[in-house]
Amino acid sequence: MKRIIRHHRFLTGATALLVLFTLVLWAGQSRHKADMTLNQTASRAAGTSESDIMLDASYPLPYRHQLFDEPLESADTSTQTAVAEALPSVEATPLPTVTPQPTATPKPTATPSPTATPQPTATPVPLEKDASGVYQENRPLEDFTSDERTVYVKAHQANVRELPRTDAKVTDRVTMGDQLLRTGYGNFWSKVETGAGNAGYILTSLISETIIYKPAPTATPAPTPSPTPKPTAKPTPASTPTPEPVATVAPSPTPEPVADEQPTETPTPEPTVTPAEPAELTDEFQLFARIIALEGQSGIYESYLSVATVIMNQVAHPAFPSTVTGVLSNSSRYYTYPTAAAGKPATYSQTVYQAAVDAYYNGKRNLPSYVIAFITPEAYERNVASGGSFSKMEVYKVAYNAVWCYYARDVH
Repeated sequence: MKRIIRHHRFLTGATALLVLFTLVLWAGQSRHKADMTLNQTASRAAGTSESDIMLDASYPLPYRHQLFDEPLESADTSTQTAVAEALPSVEATPLPTVTPQPTATPKPTATPSPTATPQPTATPVPLEKDASGVYQENRPLEDFTSDERTVYVKAHQANVRELPRTDAKVTDRVTMGDQLLRTGYGNFWSKVETGAGNAGYILTSLISETIIYKPAPTATPAPTPSPTPKPTAKPTPASTPTPEPVATVAPSPTPEPVADEQPTETPTPEPTVTPAEPAELTDEFQLFARIIALEGQSGIYESYLSVATVIMNQVAHPAFPSTVTGVLSNSSRYYTYPTAAAGKPATYSQTVYQAAVDAYYNGKRNLPSYVIAFITPEAYERNVASGGSFSKMEVYKVAYNAVWCYYARDVH
């Protein structure tokens, strides 16, 4: 019985060993096949010969020691080194390095143009005005803009100065319509040459590139001569003769009465013709006459009538009050109003009175109905230079020491 049990145990152990050996053998074959596949692939890549491949196939690594009759497990380090040196060395050929595709060279960025270094800006000279509001030139003379054009004076009278300032020395005087050659200009003044060849500076606002014609001279009316009275001859007293003694004569008979003789008529002098008195000397008429006396050129009837005409034209203009008093009471237009309103002058000449009556009562005018302003030549120049209201008006004429102006839109 015991023998049967031992026999059974032996069979069981042998079976287990057989199974274990089979598994080991199977695992080795599988590993061998895998190594062959890898070696063949590597050999092809490394250029290994066919005989080397067959050797590897015939003698897998676990059994290759049998070729040299040296057990693999018992081989010492020196023996393994000798075997390794006897075997032909196969150097692993490195896999070819994949040449990287050339990276696209980026297009060169356009080099920005160098920024121009800004020039330092000159500090502007502050604007300066004189007492009348006229600008003084603030641009240096060497920076004037060159120009070679003909210009014309549009002011009644203008000064050409040594420098572009109103306090500079006057080198020449020009009048309306004079032709000048402009050689340069700044911000407010122009450099010009006059017809006489004098160079200097004039306010740009006083000249124009449009032709300006000289105003026709107004004939100054000749004063009416007052008749000079003829001197009256003084009667020379007759010398009284010394009577001679007369002899006594007989009395004459009484003469018959004679009709009385007619007395000789003494000639009566003709009365001086005086203007007719207005129907009523109102306060408005008196104010009107005093303003005419203060504003007109002394002693000239046409000048007084021109002032009266402008006043009446303003009364008829829609932009002004509709009464004489309303027009005259604006002291910004008539600076003489306070004086006239105070009753001065207390008296005025017969010439002023006649012009006032003709304009106020009789409707007489010596200027067109659209002429609504007048100003002295000096004040006109200052006003135009400073851009005042007269710079927007047209000049009708220059006469009686005044510039008579109008708006172009009022001409119908």
